Amino acid sequence: MSLLKEIGSHVSKLPSELQQEVLHYAQFLEFKMGKDGVKNRLNLDLSPDERRKRILDGFKQLHELGAFADIEDPVAWQREIRQDRPLPGREG
Repeated sequence: MSLLKEIGSHVSKLPSELQQEVLHYAQFLEFKMGKDGVKNRLNLDLSPDERRKRILDGFKQLHELGAFADIEDPVAWQREIRQDRPLPGREG
């Protein structure tokens, strides 16, 4: 089985919300890789102005993708995200 088919097989078993997360992660990796397929677009040696421009571009892309459109109550979502959860292997 090819890697792409194996990934698709696993993703197809997930609920749609988690499938969306997989898509967002794949898009993040594609962005991180860069247009030329090699360049890391997260360079830290950028000027503050260039870094600011790239951050704003990223926020614009998130908006265009509707990345957070499914969050009905942002305050409740933030509280839920910030809740402490037990770490794997440290139940207790």
